[in-house]
Amino acid sequence: MESGSINQSNRLLGKVAKGAGVVFFGLALAKFLSFLSRIVIARFFSTSEYGLFSLGFALVSFFSLVAVLGIPKGTTRYMAFFRGNGQIERIGGVVSWSILLCIVSSLAITFLVVSWADFLAVEIFRAPEFGLTLSVFAFSIPFLAFIYVLISIYRGLMRVSERFFFSDFLRNLLFLLFLAPVLFLDLPFVFVACAFTVSIALASLLFGLYALVKRLVLFPGFSRSDFFDFDLSVARMLLIFSLPLLLVDFLQQVMAWTDTLMLGFFASPELVGLYNAAAPLTKMLSVVLTSTVFLYGPMVSELYARSLIGDIKRTYVVLTKWISSATFPLLCVFLFFPSQVLLLFFGQDYVVASMALQVLALGFFLNNLLGPNGATLIAFGDTRFLMWTSLVAAFLNVILNFLLIPVYGIVGAALASVSSFLAINVLRVLRLRSSIGLFPFDMKLVRSILVYLFFIVPLFLVSDFLVSVDVLFLLLVFIFFYFGYILSVFLARGLDDEDLELMNKFAQHAGVNLDHATKLLEKYV
Repeated sequence: MESGSINQSNRLLGKVAKGAGVVFFGLALAKFLSFLSRIVIARFFSTSEYGLFSLGFALVSFFSLVAVLGIPKGTTRYMAFFRGNGQIERIGGVVSWSILLCIVSSLAITFLVVSWADFLAVEIFRAPEFGLTLSVFAFSIPFLAFIYVLISIYRGLMRVSERFFFSDFLRNLLFLLFLAPVLFLDLPFVFVACAFTVSIALASLLFGLYALVKRLVLFPGFSRSDFFDFDLSVARMLLIFSLPLLLVDFLQQVMAWTDTLMLGFFASPELVGLYNAAAPLTKMLSVVLTSTVFLYGPMVSELYARSLIGDIKRTYVVLTKWISSATFPLLCVFLFFPSQVLLLFFGQDYVVASMALQVLALGFFLNNLLGPNGATLIAFGDTRFLMWTSLVAAFLNVILNFLLIPVYGIVGAALASVSSFLAINVLRVLRLRSSIGLFPFDMKLVRSILVYLFFIVPLFLVSDFLVSVDVLFLLLVFIFFYFGYILSVFLARGLDDEDLELMNKFAQHAGVNLDHATKLLEKYV
């Protein structure tokens, strides 16, 4: 690769990493607040009621993504693509239609869910008391849809602060605050659903007010009149691109929540509650990938519009190494100390979910190893392939849950979920391999992991003897695992020139001089 292209690729990596840092902090904060609210619900309500909350949350997440018709991803892609092509004037129509279509669709979905809430509660989940709770949950759908589409617009503008404040921080903080009076007044469980819906509605309205006060589109050459451009050809283009992504989102939600929903069908709310103690913990492993993809997607769309395939491949491989390196030590914590983690956060009743926690953690990490393949295929416009692979993986997920849950319970649900997500990621990587010759694995990453395992596997032999632990112990284990991995990277010579350059960029941004440290680290490249 020529030096000019290398410099451009490094600038791209720097932008993605900087934006990913903000999104990562936001997602980590959101996961923490969401996790804290789950702990509160699990400890102050029964295991069955916590399971009903998990079912309601799953259904709302499912229906709200269906309601937006896949349009948020199409909105981000076309905003970036038109920017890359210099067609700034077409962005206004994309923004206008995305908002209008999502509002109309989400209101229709809300009406259907409320109408069928009692049927779902009685006939599907065999919990008549769930009907009213689900109806209350359903009123959050249009507000969630509005948040999703506004985030996609600001994502197309390469801005991350709006997502951080309104989606990651504000709505999760409001939920915790609204839970307080529910607990203090000892209100019935349905008021938990009320607190959830009101928090999302308030965050959505504040986000919309912010968007009205601030200009939505800030590109040079963009006219405010472009925002009111309701050209039907733009709507048709957006829908043709996005509708396959609707099916992708639908099927990914099927894969994400089939384990929870089928546990509710085959087993009981108690098992749903146990499983949803393990699942939120392991989703911490996906935070780095999700935060990286947030700006990676629109940037790759720009590069694709300019036919810079070499830069895309280089960026993909480097980001995959960073994502995997950032999450592998956390995987080891979950693999070696699952019982202790569950005991600490949820209590003794949830320790039986230890094996499910291990299986899910391993699955999420394997997905990280395969990199941001879905975002890359969206940037390439290969939405039909995404649709068909999602269909295959979702069908596999349902079949495996049907076969494994009756026999293995929550461990069977975990195995089914991991298998389906791994299948879809492998198929996507093979597609990228055949189309642009992409190979996601970096051998320096493999060497670093092998050296790391050599040092920490002995800890696995003693982990079973540690039954009762506290926060300080797990914090020390967490720090030890990460410092151990950093040492392993040095010993395995796992650094690249890109790593050192980006470390210097972040240090300069923070006002820190790393010149002497960089010279020392160059010995390990």
